[in-house]
Amino acid sequence: SACPCLVGRPGAMPGAEKKTRKEKAAVAAKGRAAPGVNKYMPDQSRNAHASIAASSGAQKLLKRAALLQTLLARKESAETRIRLAEIWIELNQSKYHGAARETLETCLKLDPGDAMCARRVLAPLLLSFGEHEAAAALLAQYSNDTSAVMLCCGLLLSLAEHAEAEGEEEEEESQARAYSAFERLFACNWQACALLAATARGESPIPEQTVSELREARIAKLASAGGWPEVGGVSEAILLSEVFSGCAGVGGEEEEAEGTCEDAWPGLEGAAVWLSAMTLGKYGEAGEGGGCARPARASAARGDEKRHVRVLEAVLGEVFEELEMIVVEAAGEDDEEEGEEGGEEE
Repeated sequence: SACPCLVGRPGAMPGAEKKTRKEKAAVAAKGRAAPGVNKYMPDQSRNAHASIAASSGAQKLLKRAALLQTLLARKESAETRIRLAEIWIELNQSKYHGAARETLETCLKLDPGDAMCARRVLAPLLLSFGEHEAAAALLAQYSNDTSAVMLCCGLLLSLAEHAEAEGEEEEEESQARAYSAFERLFACNWQACALLAATARGESPIPEQTVSELREARIAKLASAGGWPEVGGVSEAILLSEVFSGCAGVGGEEEEAEGTCEDAWPGLEGAAVWLSAMTLGKYGEAGEGGGCARPARASAARGDEKRHVRVLEAVLGEVFEELEMIVVEAAGEDDEEEGEEGGEEE
């Protein structure tokens, strides 16, 4: 069974409009960064300098991890455990994923109330493993947590469940849950919806420096249990764009041939198209009706710094262009498949 984006995808366009948007997409594509590359970061090409820098960064993280493990041996602390798990995840190597999961699950065993919100780090991690039953159980256990990160997990889980659905009735039920989950997330933080869709294929318009600042600020505030940003705001949305970046897979045929692509999280291949179409469906083009105009201003929450709000507002137009391009490219692929099928029938 396919992802909901391939079953009656919302936002379908008539032929003439589709052609016009394809032309726009072709022009815009000339300035795009390669899949999986944040164009605001320094050159990420595979050269000796980049390799040395990456190795040096990993060594620093491993030293920090060793220090935190020493601290844990002396005194149990949920704060220290979450910091340690964040390092295992940041290293982005499969051999550390099990350690990250075990560290976070221990937090929840020691403090079922989860005052430090370790669940918000664990839930996305479980989804990335394809541990859908464990993720569903965690979301159910903390169903009163309506932060965008937990709502994002619920939405992606529903898309993955739809991909695994069997039979028409099961597909319809799972698709209805996906629509409902999207509406909940959009009502909570529309910016999170837009950035989730725009970064699902591994690209981000948000400068890495901004993401790093917000991540470090959140971790630094864990001790006060106030490290998580206010729900519905800019900081929350920007941080989520990093957590779920590449969840729908990174790269195409060219990157696959080069060995630089990354697989989608289990069950989420094609999710970027569905997320993009759903988000765009909330807004109508000027003068078209059927929805409000696309926002040019961000929705700040208490605690959002003005400079971070300005960063998001500066790229909102680019974010919506990316969503449109994702949908247009998918429509083009559908047209090609239909053409091939038609040729075979003849």
